[in-house]
Amino acid sequence: MSLGVRWFGTGDGSAPVLVLLHGGTGRRPSTSAMADLRFLRMTPFALEVRRRSHRSITVAQIHNPAGGWPRGQGRAALDDFLSGLDLPRAQIVLAGHSSGGHVALAAGADCGGIIALAPWLSGSEPVEHLRGSRVTILHGDRDRVTDPARSAAYVRRLVAAGVSARFQQMAGAGHAMVQKPGQWHRAVADEAIAILLPHMANPNGPTDFPFERPLGP
Repeated sequence: MSLGVRWFGTGDGSAPVLVLLHGGTGRRPSTSAMADLRFLRMTPFALEVRRRSHRSITVAQIHNPAGGWPRGQGRAALDDFLSGLDLPRAQIVLAGHSSGGHVALAAGADCGGIIALAPWLSGSEPVEHLRGSRVTILHGDRDRVTDPARSAAYVRRLVAAGVSARFQQMAGAGHAMVQKPGQWHRAVADEAIAILLPHMANPNGPTDFPFERPLGP
């Protein structure tokens, strides 16, 4: 399988890279990225990251013609794409929505960070491979497609395993990220900058995460 890639920036190894992975169940394959709403939903994230980083972060927006990442379909092609980047893995952040969040967490070993947006999780995902990476999971409290409680539980397991991880509850948000979309976009941009360009990060932490939910014991 071949993945499509839309570059924002050169992709020549001169800048750190954020890799965007759309969601989808695989029930509606699409060979045209520009006709695929799942892919297009991720474009504002790319534009916000480029704007807030002053174009210092390159963005690779991935299109999977399978219509998502069902049963990991396309994972091998994603691994090949990541291996082909002329960058240390620490200068790569993966950000994915729904099934794209699931595959980002699965493929994120040794990456600088993983940002999972309303990820699909089974509840039995491994954690040890993410030691050394920074993991952030954002999930709307009104999501009826994927389970925010599973996301919070996964973060607890990551933290218990020694992974730098946090869970961010997005108040009033559903699965498609259409409620207060700017908050989602800014949150991803802030996290990508904090990981890849820490000298540009807000020293007081992200300012667009007003709904942080403590994980508790």
